[in-house]
Amino acid sequence: MRHLKIFFGIFVILALSRFVPHPPNFTSLIALSFYVPIVFGRKYILALIGSFFITDIIIGFHSVTFFTWGSVVLIGLISEFFKMS
Repeated sequence: MRHLKIFFGIFVILALSRFVPHPPNFTSLIALSFYVPIVFGRKYILALIGSFFITDIIIGFHSVTFFTWGSVVLIGLISEFFKMS
């Protein structure tokens, strides 16, 4: 149950962060796709992708949507190599 609360919390916070005004090509979702897997583990990459999916429904899909989602997954998987023990 604890994991579900963390998953939902990450999902909501990240989804809301896409609607906050920010400079072009800067989004907290991309930055957090590096930190969330390090802190919480790989299984929370789905929360990142879910946040992108829901907000892209509202904001609108674009021609490189799947490349953006793929970069989130790739960043999340690579981030484990930078984890300090």
